[in-house]
Amino acid sequence: TYRKIRNTARIILANLNGFDPNTDMVEKDQLLGIDKWALNRLANLIDTCVAGYNSYQFHTVYHAINNFCTVDMSKLYIDIIKDRVYVGKADGLDRRSAQTAMYYIISAMTRLMAPLVAFTGEEIWQAMPHLEGEKAESVFLNQIPSADLYRSEGVDAWDKLFELRDDVMK
Repeated sequence: TYRKIRNTARIILANLNGFDPNTDMVEKDQLLGIDKWALNRLANLIDTCVAGYNSYQFHTVYHAINNFCTVDMSKLYIDIIKDRVYVGKADGLDRRSAQTAMYYIISAMTRLMAPLVAFTGEEIWQAMPHLEGEKAESVFLNQIPSADLYRSEGVDAWDKLFELRDDVMK
């Protein structure tokens, strides 16, 4: 489980190479549909983890992060966007949209996991780019972001598509 979380973070960090969140971010309303879907899944993860931390149910946080990395990120999102990120024009909207989503994902996910895997959270935080105003010195100096920052309307079609995909893959 630890390796899956770490490898997911490593893949996201690798795809942020050359991305500056202060200048390269895409506005939320301009993100591509799959990127909005990924951010909605991130919002769900934040809700679950915050509830788990507040009720001292740390196993809930652990399982939610693992499921997010294994299913939402590795099995679906990263697999879908890899061609767009690897071969897309460096400053093209398609690539920047995915990088914007990945930046938000790695930033929030690192803050969520840091209380449970402190050294890995700190290692990721030191390796990633930061927005102005973030405390880059340590992940522990930053708050867990609000899930509302990442919610978008109209991404339900992606969930239906993934349900259909699961049926076809059987």
